[in-house]
Amino acid sequence: MNTRIPTSQRLIYAAIPLIWRHGYNAVSVDAICEAAVANKGSFYHAFRSKAELLTRAIDVVWQQDGAELTAIVAQPANAASRLDAYLDWFLDSQRRLSEQMGFVPGHFHMAIDINVPEAAAAANAHRLEARALIQSLLRDALEERMAPSSESDWLADTIGHIVSGLMIEARLGNSLEPISALKPTVHRMLDHVSSSAA
Repeated sequence: MNTRIPTSQRLIYAAIPLIWRHGYNAVSVDAICEAAVANKGSFYHAFRSKAELLTRAIDVVWQQDGAELTAIVAQPANAASRLDAYLDWFLDSQRRLSEQMGFVPGHFHMAIDINVPEAAAAANAHRLEARALIQSLLRDALEERMAPSSESDWLADTIGHIVSGLMIEARLGNSLEPISALKPTVHRMLDHVSSSAA
């Protein structure tokens, strides 16, 4: 690891894959320090606690994902194209992270324990922000295929739950196969909804 990077950043970037793989409670400060090539004194100089480091790590992960999701939503293309861009990004990001880390990571918030109140709250806020962006993509794609209705929100929410389920399945099985099925599954559902509404 590059020791010219500030210690706090080295600790955050060392902690992210460890926490993502093993879960917050299973990763010790010693393991983070070893991975970051830093001593424990440096850790506690940079962070008051492991929970504070986790909150910062959540923000780092979200900065990248949030920026990429926002750019997809802001594309001038039609809703179907934006939804496809999101589905492609989702699979590509999991492939990229799997290659870097050696396992299918899923979402970072999946590795955070609810017993870390500030970090859990920060992770949940980012998760809800991402979910709102994704729901707007799904809703727009549904409304492009059929007249806007009260069903649009319900259907978008249902598809969102399917996405979450496939992510959990991918993480637990350490396989990208469930995520690879996401795009055709979403399109099949949208086609079914469109034909039912016609």
